[in-house]
Amino acid sequence: MVPDPVLRRIQKLVQNHLQRVTNTSDGWETLFRDPVDGRLWERSYPQGEMHGGGPESLRCIDNDSAQQKYGIKL
Repeated sequence: MVPDPVLRRIQKLVQNHLQRVTNTSDGWETLFRDPVDGRLWERSYPQGEMHGGGPESLRCIDNDSAQQKYGIKL
């Protein structure tokens, strides 16, 4: 897969800015926190059936959803 500008931006944020909080037990989804404003971000692979997991997705997620999905206290 050739990275497009969106994928490059996701990778840059994950590697250089966002702080990893936890991931799901299967490892396909990861929860991050923005150290500047505290927002939570979830990286996932919505087309996971594709070879290599398909393109990454990064979306903002609210605290309640994160607590339910990841089973953590925020």
